[in-house]
Amino acid sequence: ARAAIDQPLWEAQNSVRILANGFPSAIRLSADEFEAWAKNEAGRRLAAHPGQFDIYFGFTAKNARKLFGAPGMVYVLTKDPARIGTPRFHDPETFLAKKYPDPAYLENREERWYHEALDRQDFYFSPLYFDQTYLKTIMLSITQAVHLPRTGEVQGIVGADLSARSFADVVGRLVQGRTGGVVVTDERGFPI
Repeated sequence: ARAAIDQPLWEAQNSVRILANGFPSAIRLSADEFEAWAKNEAGRRLAAHPGQFDIYFGFTAKNARKLFGAPGMVYVLTKDPARIGTPRFHDPETFLAKKYPDPAYLENREERWYHEALDRQDFYFSPLYFDQTYLKTIMLSITQAVHLPRTGEVQGIVGADLSARSFADVVGRLVQGRTGGVVVTDERGFPI
C-alpha cells in the first residue's frame, strides 16, 4: 500500500530533479527558447505521470529580469483542469503555459514552495494545502532550489504539484484484507 501511495511522489521528485539539472543551461536561453524548452521537457514529464498536475519554475529577481524583463517570474506548465477525466487531460498538446510576473513570492515567506526549497539542500515536500494564489485547488508541492555548481549562487526553484485527487484515487483503490481500507494522515498523524 505504501509503495502505491509513494509512487506519485517519487515520480514528481524525479521530474523536479531532472528539470533542476537542466535549469542552469535553460536560463541562458532567450525567453522564447526557455519557454520552448520548458514546454518540451516539462511537458514530457507531465504527460508520463498522471499524478502530476503541473511543473513550475520560480526565478530569482536577477534571472526574472534578465530573461523576462520582469521583477519576478513564475512560469507554470499545467494540465488543463477543464479536461480532468478526459483522454486528453494528459496530452501535452492541451497543456497550458502560464506566466506570473508578480514578484511577491520572493519576499513573502508564506510562499513556502519557494522559501522552504531555498532553505534546504534537498527537496521540500509541502503538506497538503489549498493553493489560493495560482491554481485554486488542494495540492502537494515538491520543490528544489537550483544552485550554480561552482559558485552555489541560487538561480531559482523547480517544482511539481500533485493534486490531492491523485492521492485520493490511489487510496480509493487500496483495500486491506476483505473489508479494510487505508487512512492517510499528515505529518502530525491527523487524518487528511
